[in-house]
Amino acid sequence: MPYRPTIRTVIGALVVSVIAAFYFYLTWHTEYVDFLSDSAIYLLMASYFGNSEAIPAQVFDVVLNDYHLPPMFPIVLWLFGGGAEYPTASYIINTVTVVAAIVCYLAWLESEGVKWNVTVALTCTFAVLPVSLFFANFIVSEYLYIALVFLSLITIQKSSSDSRLILLAAICIGITIMVRSIGICLLPVLLMALPKHTKKKAFLSMCIVVIIPALWHVYKLQFDASNYISSFFESHGDHLITSVVTYAKINLHVLGLSWIKSFDHYLGAPSYFMASTIAFVVAIGWGRRLLQRKPEAIYIVFYLFVIVPWPHPHHMQRFLLPLMPFFLFYGLEGSKFLLGKAGKGNYKKFALPCYLAAIAVLVLPTDLRLIGRLFTPLPAELANFSRSQAWLFSFDQRAAFKNIQISRSIHQSIANTSAVPPSECIWSIDAKRHMLLSKRVSYDTPSPALNKREFEQASKKCNYYFAMRAVPYPNNSHYTSLYPIERVKQQVKIVQQNKSNKFGIISLLLKADGEQGKS
Repeated sequence: MPYRPTIRTVIGALVVSVIAAFYFYLTWHTEYVDFLSDSAIYLLMASYFGNSEAIPAQVFDVVLNDYHLPPMFPIVLWLFGGGAEYPTASYIINTVTVVAAIVCYLAWLESEGVKWNVTVALTCTFAVLPVSLFFANFIVSEYLYIALVFLSLITIQKSSSDSRLILLAAICIGITIMVRSIGICLLPVLLMALPKHTKKKAFLSMCIVVIIPALWHVYKLQFDASNYISSFFESHGDHLITSVVTYAKINLHVLGLSWIKSFDHYLGAPSYFMASTIAFVVAIGWGRRLLQRKPEAIYIVFYLFVIVPWPHPHHMQRFLLPLMPFFLFYGLEGSKFLLGKAGKGNYKKFALPCYLAAIAVLVLPTDLRLIGRLFTPLPAELANFSRSQAWLFSFDQRAAFKNIQISRSIHQSIANTSAVPPSECIWSIDAKRHMLLSKRVSYDTPSPALNKREFEQASKKCNYYFAMRAVPYPNNSHYTSLYPIERVKQQVKIVQQNKSNKFGIISLLLKADGEQGKS
């Protein structure tokens, strides 16, 4: 008998197709224009796995030794044709992971027995959240992570009726940890499910979860590489408890702002009240799921336990993104609970329209501005930047236009490094992007906080400095525009200069002259 798709399948496929079409249009690039934290490292790692000859071996050595990112997302980029040399393919692969995350969210809601109209509504809501649209334009691992978290939860849930699936769940969790290490927060959920299975399957499941990450760590021993644990303790310093408490206070405050910004990127004043109200009903929904010992609710407890003391508050909105699909679901559950207690009438039927209306009021200002910018024509030379975050999400359009002009010039300057021998390294305030575009080893320029002697000692490793008319985000080291030109101008000569009649000096490539050079 031939397969006949149900109306639900047809509607689901149509919804996902429309979302996918919009996201591919939103994120289409033919050159690298947007970087967030680790994007450049992911791309370089993908080229490493592909044995790329276009990237010098010494760049790969720095990437694998100095950065501790798990390998699965770069492996996915490499397997499907992405990497440092292939920007278009890399953006396409990243967008596929966005769509995969949305599809897996839909599947998880279905597995939880959520009504079909509610499933479609929540899936579409997650797809149009400003936070979802914002991070989709960067090459990041979060969406692959989200997809794998949902697959892990689905297989754990279904393993109660088919015990073979517990091994598949263990594989999913092991791979999830290799996408983002915080996937280890799924382990308590797996441990809760193991007593329902034979000792043999429980033992094999734990072996699988441990072996997959262990193989990568054994491989990285040859690079004497850093890891998240050492990074955590180094960031907190000698006064661990005091530092953890301090960061927890900061992170909780930033977490609140990140929550509001997930709906309204510009943090409009009315959004504080509305987003706080939604947070209240989310907490009720989450609390009820915890009382029912639902796996994803327990996973979120451990996830928050990790990120709240984590010493990187500037990444909090990115850390929050994988929780947003759950929180959207909890908000609706909390709304239904409150309306069910409101009186004798059947007020629960108003929960979905009221809840969606509240979210729509929050997200529309950001989404409408984004769509308006997306369809605003730009000069041909800036076509790729019509999808950059600086253009799409800047509040002021005139400032956004200026920023993308400068950004394009900086990109071109970084890529044009023919004056720097491949064996040399470069100091840059954006070392990760510099390695990707220049194919030269790059390190973060020594901090302005160093005194003259400390700066000279710290800067002996490289002969070249790249000074740009920009500062990194977040500017933790308090770099200034064109840093460190004022500090080294007596000891360097200008090798290349990028100057605009409209904006002045965009960037400078400087070479240490005489004794200032590399020891």
